[in-house]
Amino acid sequence: MRRREGLEFAVGGGLLLGPLMFALTLPQPSAAPASCDAELPIQAAPTPETIVVEVCERAPEPAPQPQPAPEPAQAPTDELSAFLFVTANGLVLSTEAAPEWGAGRLYEPKGDATYRVAKRAAPTEVPAALWAQRGRSFDLYNRDGKVCSARIGELHVVSQYDGWSLDGVMGDDIWERYEDPADIPRRLWRPALWARAGHWLVADIESDESCEGALWARDAALPAPVILTPMTRETAEGKAQLAAFERSAVLQETRADYQRWYDELSAEGREYEQSWGSIAARYPAKVTSWVDAAARVRLVELDFGADLGGCGDGYPARITKLERVAGDSFEDTEQSPDVDAIFDADLDGEYEYLYVNSGGWSSMTLTSDGEGLDRYLEIDRDFVCPC
Repeated sequence: MRRREGLEFAVGGGLLLGPLMFALTLPQPSAAPASCDAELPIQAAPTPETIVVEVCERAPEPAPQPQPAPEPAQAPTDELSAFLFVTANGLVLSTEAAPEWGAGRLYEPKGDATYRVAKRAAPTEVPAALWAQRGRSFDLYNRDGKVCSARIGELHVVSQYDGWSLDGVMGDDIWERYEDPADIPRRLWRPALWARAGHWLVADIESDESCEGALWARDAALPAPVILTPMTRETAEGKAQLAAFERSAVLQETRADYQRWYDELSAEGREYEQSWGSIAARYPAKVTSWVDAAARVRLVELDFGADLGGCGDGYPARITKLERVAGDSFEDTEQSPDVDAIFDADLDGEYEYLYVNSGGWSSMTLTSDGEGLDRYLEIDRDFVCPC
């Protein structure tokens, strides 16, 4: 009985102490902080390495200023707008443009010259008075009067050279590499041509009508100019000038000088020259009357004979007169013959005389009886001896 009770006591104690003994054999967990807010130990931070950086202080760049807008075009009153040349390039605003007035790439503009190059006009470089001409209206004229009305379009800075070669542009050494001017690449002659002097500021002519044949232009805001038109039919003033010419000392002297020269020629030399009688019959005196809008004759132009003394041979036997009608007499204008147009552009009471391609050059000349308008333009070119 006691043995049974002892056994039951041992078994019961094992049952009670077994779980405890098993728990003691498990790994012990690390101690958790008493609170989430507990401070962790602070470790000392390592001493940072000193790095020296050199700083170059620069003054702040000024903010770019906006380019001033072109001044609004006002009704012009200066002589520039009273007369402008018209060429195959367009309407010539200036014959003294600077290369700096152009910007961008080079290209070939309109025109008749053999070699042409241009850049678009830069609004910040072109003088404001010229840039303001954009969009203005102009009246264009030829020998007989108004041809059309037009607007000024895009502006170009143009450089050009006329002739068969590029001697005046590239220099003689270019022929060491090229025999034909047509073989010279544009990448060579275009920059060389642009680097030469003689740039023009030219405007495109925009019109709803044909402006073909126009020689000059005038701002449409100005009063209409006085235009003289040529008339070849007989007038009283023309007959009077012709009669005065037949009695003139210059005719008598020219006839005597020519006859003296002709008489001194050998028989063989006379075969190649004309007698005075032959000249008078072949080139008789012709009179052109220049009349205003009321058909009043203002100027008379006389042309007699021919220039036969070119290249050192022959004898000059041409007489010309361009005279102003002054009542019953005539006054010499001291202007050259073969005038292409006569007008009073600035309305100062003095006439202007326009000559186109005079002397065989690509040129235009405007002269005046007064001190108002005098203009000249020329496209540089190869010199070709006429002989």
